[in-house]
Amino acid sequence: MAFDKVIPFPVEAKSAGGCSLAVELITADHLSFWIAGEGFLPYEQLASTSRSVNEEFSAKQTADAEGRFSLFMLPAVTGVQSGAARFATRGGACEVAVDYEWGPDSKRAQ
Repeated sequence: MAFDKVIPFPVEAKSAGGCSLAVELITADHLSFWIAGEGFLPYEQLASTSRSVNEEFSAKQTADAEGRFSLFMLPAVTGVQSGAARFATRGGACEVAVDYEWGPDSKRAQ
């Protein structure tokens, strides 16, 4: 038995340096996302920022042996029904950012 997945309106970004980010909506309420990055150096330390509405935080990830990473993202902001978000990450030779919408507005893109 084989399975396949189709994302009709992908939310992706690719840098000139060859790294990329993809955002996938993973819950029906349009509040939870899976972010995957690739094209980084193996085991590279990455510095990331996530911004949603007026909140921002920074984090660090480590790319795996194939130069990839993934993480779960909840961009919702207390007291706000929907909004725009941005996730950006950078390594030594590559930097990339992707913009996406969450909440009811995300239905336009997902």
